[in-house]
Amino acid sequence: MPERLQLTLDYTFKKTFTEKHEILIDLINSVLEFPSSSKIECIEIRNPEILPEDIHKKYIILDIIAYDNLDRQYNIEMQAAKFDAYPDRAAYYLSGLFGSQLVRGEDYSLISPALGLHFLNYIQYPDYPDDFHFNFSLRDGKYHDIVLSENLSLHLLELPKVTEKTYARNNKTEWLYFLRNAHKEKEENMQKKYANPRIHEAFHLLNDLSANDEARLQARARERAIFNKRIELGYARQKGLEEGIEKGIEKGTLNTQIAIAKKLKHLGISDKQIAQTTSLDASTIQALEV
Repeated sequence: MPERLQLTLDYTFKKTFTEKHEILIDLINSVLEFPSSSKIECIEIRNPEILPEDIHKKYIILDIIAYDNLDRQYNIEMQAAKFDAYPDRAAYYLSGLFGSQLVRGEDYSLISPALGLHFLNYIQYPDYPDDFHFNFSLRDGKYHDIVLSENLSLHLLELPKVTEKTYARNNKTEWLYFLRNAHKEKEENMQKKYANPRIHEAFHLLNDLSANDEARLQARARERAIFNKRIELGYARQKGLEEGIEKGIEKGTLNTQIAIAKKLKHLGISDKQIAQTTSLDASTIQALEV
C-alpha cells in the first residue's frame, strides 16, 4: 500500500470526513463530550469540492458546518500549519457565521449560537503544556464570570500535545490521538489500540484515499504549498528583522553622537570641531542644549 496520507493536512481531513457524515458527527460529539441533550445531529458541506487553485493558498476553507439538536451551528476546521494571522482569521470566519444568519429587519433574538471547533496541528499556546483544549468566549476582562453572550465561542484543540502518555491517562482523547497518528498506525494494531468503531471506519476511508493516485498527488501538492508559504513568510520576517536592526543601529549611533556632542559642547569645544568629531550637521549641534 502507498504511504498513508496525514489526517492533519486540511486537504486530507476534508476529503476523509466529508465522505461519511456519521464519522465526523462522532468525532465532534466525542471531543466536545456532549451530553445526549445537545449532540451534533447533521453536517452541511457548503463547498464539497476542493478546487485546484485552493491547493496553493495558505488556508483551505473547509466550509464544514455542523448542527446540534439545540440549533447551534459549528464551524469545523483543521489547521495544518501555523501562520501569524490565524487567530484573526478564526475570529473573522466565526463572526461571519454568526452575523450572516439574519436579513435586514429581522430580530436579533432569532440568531442561533455559532461555535468554532478548530483542530491545530501545531502548538499555539506553549506556556500551557499540560492543556490542549482552549475555549474562547465573550467575557469581561476584569470579571470573568460576566459573559456578554453565550452565542459565540471558539474551541481550539492542539493535537501535538495529545501524546501517547496523554492518551493512556485519558481515553477521551482517543479521536485526537488518532487524528495525529493515523498516517503511521499499523492495521494489525488498530483493534487493540482504538475501541471506537467510527475510528476504524475513518481509518479505512483514509486508506482508500491514500491509494487514490489523484488524491495523493493533490495532497503532496498541498504539503508543498504550505511549506513554501511558511518559507516565504519566514524570509519576509527575517528581512523585516534585519531592516529593523539596521534602523535600530542607525538610531543608536545617532543618539550616541548627540550624547558626545553635548559633552564636547559643555567643555567649550567649538561647533566646527564637534561636527568633525561626530559627523553631526551644524544646525543639529547649534540646537543642542547643555
